[in-house]
Amino acid sequence: MDGSGKNLIAAALLIAIGGTTSAFAQDRSVVCESIDNGRNSCPIRTDGRVRMVEQFSKTPCVKHDNWDVEDNGVWVSGGCRARFESMSRREHEDRRDDDRRGDDRRDDQAGMQTPPPDGASIRLQAKCAHRVAEYQRISTDDAVPQGSRVVGDGLFEVNIGTPQGTMVCTVDQDGNVRGVMQGQ
Repeated sequence: MDGSGKNLIAAALLIAIGGTTSAFAQDRSVVCESIDNGRNSCPIRTDGRVRMVEQFSKTPCVKHDNWDVEDNGVWVSGGCRARFESMSRREHEDRRDDDRRGDDRRDDQAGMQTPPPDGASIRLQAKCAHRVAEYQRISTDDAVPQGSRVVGDGLFEVNIGTPQGTMVCTVDQDGNVRGVMQGQ
């Protein structure tokens, strides 16, 4: 076989491998939509854990209520429309381990134990996310810190995104959650 034939075969292999890689990447995320409030199933890898990463519907998408995981994908109903992402077993275990260590974590920025002046530390944000998840009876994966700000001497407000909307958590620098309320 001449040099151009080998190059053609090599190019075909690269295209085939690239197609496989992008197909795998696409297989990890899917937009699933309830049409006319009916139930709809969407295929996605479910060998680890599936989480909702972005909600598009005005109707809140609430796990175990109008969306959940099934054998070969996710299902939605009741007007839920969202993007779901599959995590590998390793990603899921790492996230679970991080959740367990949440109380022991310190701010990764310069190893600070007190919150930075512009907002609450990662440890304090994790405390708020856990409290909001308990309050709304949702998975900690569905309670996502979205920023924080100083509201007083040693007090912080942390915005937590949930499938039901934004919640605001007030926490002190010692990690004591002072309150949780619906955001505006």
